[in-house]
Amino acid sequence: MTSLVGEIRRRRVFRVAGAYVLVAWILMQAGEIVFPAFEIPNSALRLLILCLLGGFPCVVILAWILDISPTGIRLTRRFDETPDPAEAGNKGGQPSSDRLGRSYEMVLLGICLPIFAFAAVLFFLTQRGDPSSIRAPSGLPGDGIPALAVLPFEDLSTIGGDDGFFARGVHEDILTHLSRVHPLKLISRTSVMTYADTQKSLREIGNELGVDHILEGTVRRTATHVRVSAQLIRVETDEHLWGENFDAELSDIFSVQTRIADSIATALEARLVARSETLPRPSSVVPAAYDAYLKARDIHRNLDAEDRAALARARQLYEAALQVDSKLAVAWTQLSVLHAQAHWFGFDPTDERAKRARRSLDRAEELGVDPDQLALTEGILAYYLDGDFGKALLHFQLAAELAPGNAEAHFYQAMILRRSGELERALEAQSVALDLDPLNLGYRDEYALTLALAGRLAESRAELEDILRVDPRRLRARFQKWQLDLELDGRPHELLNEIVASPRDRWGDQHYSMLEVVAVLAGRPEVALEITSHRPHPNPDSGYLDYQRAVLEGFAGNEEAKREWLERSQMRFAELLSQRPDVMSEVDRRRVDALFALQSRDWETAASLQTENVEALPIEKDLIVGSAPLWLLLHIQLVAGRIDEAIETIDRLRTRVDVGGVLYGGFYVLDRWPEFESARLDPRWSNLLDRIRPAYSKSWPRADESIRASVE
Repeated sequence: MTSLVGEIRRRRVFRVAGAYVLVAWILMQAGEIVFPAFEIPNSALRLLILCLLGGFPCVVILAWILDISPTGIRLTRRFDETPDPAEAGNKGGQPSSDRLGRSYEMVLLGICLPIFAFAAVLFFLTQRGDPSSIRAPSGLPGDGIPALAVLPFEDLSTIGGDDGFFARGVHEDILTHLSRVHPLKLISRTSVMTYADTQKSLREIGNELGVDHILEGTVRRTATHVRVSAQLIRVETDEHLWGENFDAELSDIFSVQTRIADSIATALEARLVARSETLPRPSSVVPAAYDAYLKARDIHRNLDAEDRAALARARQLYEAALQVDSKLAVAWTQLSVLHAQAHWFGFDPTDERAKRARRSLDRAEELGVDPDQLALTEGILAYYLDGDFGKALLHFQLAAELAPGNAEAHFYQAMILRRSGELERALEAQSVALDLDPLNLGYRDEYALTLALAGRLAESRAELEDILRVDPRRLRARFQKWQLDLELDGRPHELLNEIVASPRDRWGDQHYSMLEVVAVLAGRPEVALEITSHRPHPNPDSGYLDYQRAVLEGFAGNEEAKREWLERSQMRFAELLSQRPDVMSEVDRRRVDALFALQSRDWETAASLQTENVEALPIEKDLIVGSAPLWLLLHIQLVAGRIDEAIETIDRLRTRVDVGGVLYGGFYVLDRWPEFESARLDPRWSNLLDRIRPAYSKSWPRADESIRASVE
């Protein structure tokens, strides 16, 4: 035992271990002080401690087996071994100061191991995960900006029959005011509304939304008065930072909302971006007008782009509010947006509707609109009415500067950037919008589409799978996922079975078109033909359904039936134009005529008409609108055998967007579409496909395997 202790002392293990403990303790104390100052998460400090503890046995082992000598690092010699020549001249051994210095060198060597391990693990943890994590909520914000979620206010009103619209309206108005607080990360309404009537704790909600503060409150309203109670809570400690009751006459509701926002900004040591003093401030509102306005906005915020009745009802309520109080500026602002949406969605694409939108906004500006809301609405009108993306982008950027917490301003910026072809910048803007509104599935739909257009197909599909786990009946996400499943997996027969088994009660044209594409690629057009034959004709009927049946009959080998359905489609199209000549734009008319010419094998006419459309809607100006005409032109050129022109077209397409993300298109379609077989036999085209073929195509089954699977 004595010899063992002596050997440990000779090898300086005690000295190295003691020095290591001292240095490790100093590092842990420094981390405990420095990490919070830079708002480094506590998990990093725990990781450092674990690495230092794990390094202790390593240092002890190194001290036992290694020695730092004048000739370098070497294995420690046994007690009975002959000394090295370098040590022979020093019969007394190494001087104590030299031995001490080399002990410290051993400590330094040992301490580097856990520090390196800490840095490596920290780097791995910060880099791992899928790329969509750049915008996922991550607990407390790491940049020192307070993060706030305003939960839906509980309605304690004694007036029945309002279905909670008043409390929802007050809640949204407070969010609008708080979006101007700087610096503050504010979670948007769409995400916080999912926690209405929730049983989750505030800590659970805070972790899910990535916030460190939560505001909750109640609204109690009588016929003439309103009381809003609010309290601000720190999530981590459940500490009540601030709470207050606000009593006012109903006509003074706007001032109550501003006072609440001011109080919260003070509590968070932030500031409320000042409202322009040059604009008149509404001193009061007429309660009946405000009620109608809130009811209209309750419908408007959940408006479906295909719901004409809901849009008409919202417009009636806005107009009713303005009949009672023509000075209600917020109603004029929202009515302007509603008119612009009616024009954009095609409900009323007339010039008169566009003029109504502008007149409404002009009136709102006269009465006094907050600068951020004015900038946002100006951007929407420039986008929806003028198609002036540059002007719209400037307005949206200004709105985001004035109200940093307004997710909508960031989202619209992303839409403009995407149309302009700046996909990476669009993804950055969408990440900001999703950070402010992480549970907004509409934003996530668009984010997935942008990923696909940028060529990040696997990430896009993963995002869509997450969306469908939240809402399995979400049609757009389901459709986009089908598109990516076809492109990435190349198994149309399996995908066709999934599509056929899915509920079709809410399908639109795009779902039936995807069914057509997949059925043809699977070699089973009769399946799509059977399903589409039971689809009711829309009103008005442009003849599209009959055209689709004609195409499927052709792929099924029924040429006579194809001609009959094609004639029916042409008749319906002609009847519609004679009755409603303004129902289609010139571009849409040329597209339909090009499709008829394609099916009639009039290649020259089809290519000529579609070339006009490509030049009318250049992809260089609008990536979203311009990619579809360019793909149809490519389709026509390949069927017609115009290979040189097809090569120019796909080169033009590829400069703006990843071909794998093109709607109803993609590399798999180019590789397997039956009508492109003759083009694929041309060396010019086949060589091009080989050069641009994506890596994931290696996992596609061979064509003969796909045919065998479809037969089975």
